[in-house]
Amino acid sequence: MSPTRILAAKVFSLASLLAVLLCPGCGRGAKALPPVPSGSFLLAVDSAMQSLVVDTIATNGTLSSKTTAGTFLQPTKVLTLIDNIYTLNTGSSSISQFSISTSGAVSVGPSTLTGTGPVQFAFDPTSKFLVVANRTSKSLSIYSVASDGSLQSINNGFPLTFSPLSLAFAGDLLYVASSTGITGLLFDSSTGSLTVLSNFSLATANLSYLLADGSGTHLFATDLATNSVIAFSIASTTGILTQLPATPTGTGPVIMTFDPAGKFLYVVSNVGDDISVFSLDHSTGALTAVSGSPFPTLLAGANSVALDSNDEFIFVGSASGKQVAVLQVNSITGALTPVTSSPFAVIFAPEALAVIRPI
Repeated sequence: MSPTRILAAKVFSLASLLAVLLCPGCGRGAKALPPVPSGSFLLAVDSAMQSLVVDTIATNGTLSSKTTAGTFLQPTKVLTLIDNIYTLNTGSSSISQFSISTSGAVSVGPSTLTGTGPVQFAFDPTSKFLVVANRTSKSLSIYSVASDGSLQSINNGFPLTFSPLSLAFAGDLLYVASSTGITGLLFDSSTGSLTVLSNFSLATANLSYLLADGSGTHLFATDLATNSVIAFSIASTTGILTQLPATPTGTGPVIMTFDPAGKFLYVVSNVGDDISVFSLDHSTGALTAVSGSPFPTLLAGANSVALDSNDEFIFVGSASGKQVAVLQVNSITGALTPVTSSPFAVIFAPEALAVIRPI
C-alpha cells in the first residue's frame, strides 16, 4: 500500500473512533438514553384505590410512575394551585390537600368537609376562593384560600333549587349547571358572597360540563342529548345568557378544556373516544372545527383531560380502561398527534387528571 493510502486509512480510522466515542448511543452494547423529565407531573385520582397518583412527564410526553398518596373515600376531581394539590372526595364529602416538591414528593395536608355529594370544584379568577358544587345537598360550599393554600370555610351550604353537576367562573360571575338549566350568580371576590342573578332553562338538554372563555364573555356547555357544545354570550352587567348556535362534537362529550392562550377548545367524548378541536372567535363565540378534527384517542371510555402547556401535550384518561392517551398539540393549528406508544397502560384508573409544575 502506498504511503498516501496508509495515511488516508489512519485518518479514516481515527475519525471513525471519534464518532463512536462522541456518540453516546453508538457502539457495541450501547443503550438508548432514557426520556428526560420535563419538570411537570401528571396527577390522577383513582376512586377505587382512594388515591392520588403522581406520574413524571418526560420531554417526549411519556409517563413513568412516581408516587401515590391516600385520600379520603372516592376522590373524583383534582385541582392544583402553585405547589398545592386538592382532591374532591365524593364518597366522604371532603377535600384533601397535598403539597408537592420539584422532585415529585407528596406531603399530606389537612382535610376539609364539604356539602353532601360534591361533584366539582373551581377557584375564582383571583385564586383567593374555592367553590364546590354539592349534588346531593343541592348547595355550594365556599372557602377562602390562605397564602399557604389552606382552606377556611366561609359558607358550607349556599342553597340551590337543583342538584348541580358542573360550575364555571366567568370573571366575577359564577355559572352552575343542572342537566337542563344554568344559573348565574354574582361572586364577590372580596368576601366570597353569592347573589343569584339569572336562570336559563334548556328543557331538552342533558348538560354534562361548563367552561367559560378567558375573557369571560362566552360560556360553553357540553350536551349529551345532542352530542354538541352549546355556546352562550354573557351580558357583562346582568350575567344573562343568550344562546348561540350549537356545534357538533363526537358522541358523548363529557369534559373540555381551553389551551392557555384561549385559541382552541378541546372536547373529549367518551363514546366516540375522540377529541374534537375547535378554534374560537372571541368576538362572536363561534366555534370552527380545525382540520382533522375529531382526533382519535384510541381509548375506550375517555373521561378526563389535562393539558401541559410547557411541552404542549394533552392527556386523556380512561378510568374503565386504566389508560392515558398522550397527544402533542400543534400550538399554531390546534391539531393533535399521538406520541409514540400512546395510549399508555397505567396502574391507576384515572377519574380526573391535572398537570402541575412545582417551583
